[in-house]
Amino acid sequence: MQAAKPVYCLSLRLLSVGLIALLCACATPRPDPLPVPPEPSKARQVTIAMLGATGLAGSYILNQALAQGYDVRVLARTPSKLDRYAGRVTVVQGDARDSDTIAQLMQGADVVVSALGPVKADGDGARMI
Repeated sequence: MQAAKPVYCLSLRLLSVGLIALLCACATPRPDPLPVPPEPSKARQVTIAMLGATGLAGSYILNQALAQGYDVRVLARTPSKLDRYAGRVTVVQGDARDSDTIAQLMQGADVVVSALGPVKADGDGARMI
């Protein structure tokens, strides 16, 4: 029994030191989070032209743009992938490799956001974008 007592005390001390360190870390002031852009002015609505909105990263960007009140024009080869956004986005059907389609997408846009990434089905064609 006597041999276990020093180990118990040492464990208790280590636990106390760890708890104090944890409390100090929690009490350290954190830097301010990244600033949230202001909502677009109602007097002048900002329109975003977006490529790649049906992909993984693009869907997150699209959701954030809509949540912040932007008008969004989206290029999609398969518009049905954007059915859940019906009435909230303007969909331009086409391919990012077609300059006429890109011109149509950008018509009236203030900002262009590209979340394009390689697609296996395109093979080397994705290099043309």
